[in-house]
Amino acid sequence: MNEHRLSGMKYMAAGIAVSAAWILVFNWLHAQGYSVRIWGAGWGVPGAIAMIGAVKVATAAPFSETNARWEAMASWKKTVYGFGLMGLGFALVCGVIATFIYLSE
Repeated sequence: MNEHRLSGMKYMAAGIAVSAAWILVFNWLHAQGYSVRIWGAGWGVPGAIAMIGAVKVATAAPFSETNARWEAMASWKKTVYGFGLMGLGFALVCGVIATFIYLSE
């Protein structure tokens, strides 16, 4: 296996593990009667680490090489990919919110 993909899998595992730990801790605190909310960096940092891992797995290349490929791409392709990734991210966030609302009722 490519060393960059293996490194990406480690990043993804770390991000997912920290998110799972947050969920377990806050569920335990909620069971103890505490009303605790986590916002911002509490979810953002592990999520960003997992996304960095996903990019490394998908590209199998270091970020410097991925950046060079991106900069060499035609402008219209960057626009199409950019909107596509934004749409995918929006759909993911909406799915997470819908799941949260469904499970909290």
